[in-house]
Amino acid sequence: MSWQIPPQIEQDIISGKASYQTHQVGYGGQSVLAVKPNSYIVVFGYDFSPAGGGLSVKQLINVDDQAVQCPTDLRWFGTQQVAFFNGNDFYPFVHNVPLENSVYTQQGIELDNYVLWNVNNSPIARQLYLTSTNNLTISVGLVLQGNQVQNNATPVTGSTPFALSYGGSGQLNNAELELNLAGSRNYIQPQIPTNNYGFAVINVDNSDQLYWFPDGTFGILDPMAHIQGTFDPNIDDASNQAAANYKLCLHYALYSATVPEQRG
Repeated sequence: MSWQIPPQIEQDIISGKASYQTHQVGYGGQSVLAVKPNSYIVVFGYDFSPAGGGLSVKQLINVDDQAVQCPTDLRWFGTQQVAFFNGNDFYPFVHNVPLENSVYTQQGIELDNYVLWNVNNSPIARQLYLTSTNNLTISVGLVLQGNQVQNNATPVTGSTPFALSYGGSGQLNNAELELNLAGSRNYIQPQIPTNNYGFAVINVDNSDQLYWFPDGTFGILDPMAHIQGTFDPNIDDASNQAAANYKLCLHYALYSATVPEQRG
């Protein structure tokens, strides 16, 4: 486990100033944790079991090929985003999820070689310190790709010094990545505003932090919607299988009082 109860919160729980709570969600992409009036919560960790477990995809291969890419149906599960909005701030967390494979031979008219792909949905633990006096919005989604809009040789600036960064190296770095099909919100590197770095960005809604927006092409995509649209519902009813769907458990302290000061 990579999180622990912060010492002050632990003392508040022991002394009775706060109570330890959990909130478990899953299956659908959107959830809301209600926070009652005159109270607040501090989320200090979560356990995330990614979607895709219990599903597999078979791929016919030529064993002489040097590299084989995971099929798109399962590749959606390889990057999964967990995000929170507390009415004031947005907190995204993007996870790479291992896609595992094994090779086997099947007898047909001749011997055929296959790769069987599976998702490793071992739980991922994350430390947080997220305060909310409002209902906490929770979203989980699958990400397939980003679309590079432009790249750029980063110049030497005060923020990108020669030799200590890519500044002045001449290498073409990603400068703008499309994060939804409309291209209305993109990921910008190295920083907004971009005037010092030799490229132009028009859209003011762009971000210099990497996270995806709801979109069925570049992500994020509701995990159950992908399972329903991809895996045959007449075979094992995959979308309703517990192992195929994500689970997210929040660990938080509930304070039955107004927040005494601004917290993170």
